[in-house]
Amino acid sequence: MIIKKLIAALFFTALLVSQGCTVFYKDLDQNYPQASGSIQTQPLSYRIDSLPVVASDDGIQAIEDTLKRSGLFQEMEKYYDDSIPDKGLYIHAEPLYKAPSIAAMGFGYLSFSTLTILPAWSNHDGYKVRFTIYEDGEKIKTVEYKRERFVAVWIALLPFSWINLFTSEEYDAFESITQEFVHELPAFM
Repeated sequence: MIIKKLIAALFFTALLVSQGCTVFYKDLDQNYPQASGSIQTQPLSYRIDSLPVVASDDGIQAIEDTLKRSGLFQEMEKYYDDSIPDKGLYIHAEPLYKAPSIAAMGFGYLSFSTLTILPAWSNHDGYKVRFTIYEDGEKIKTVEYKRERFVAVWIALLPFSWINLFTSEEYDAFESITQEFVHELPAFM
């Protein structure tokens, strides 16, 4: 009986702590002009690595969707090998997690240990994506784009957690990164 009450209390506490959080991504510009024409008549081969941290697949899906919607390629083929194809255009996308500062992590641990009675925030974590472009097996260029997010955790934010329904998400961040890459890609070719 006491174990059930303890589990229920821990579950309720975890629910409260996880909801007293506000998150939004910064510098999301999704107004890049639509690409005109196509870069290649042969298919684009691409590979998107998984994120090295526990996260949803929204970022990977956003990269893939944005590449497909770009209109730059007549045909696209997902590539699963680690080797680089000898023929055609190949893009390797490597999403990376950008960790918060040491101070933000310290305050985060302190905040969670007090059940978010003490506030914590981070202004510099988020994601980076490194795109490496190859043509006929030769490396052309490697570029990296990042999007940072603001995260605040505090019990006083609990009544305002509904704001997260209207803020940007992981998908939006990766979509913005890929749009920036697609916009600049013809200049690299």
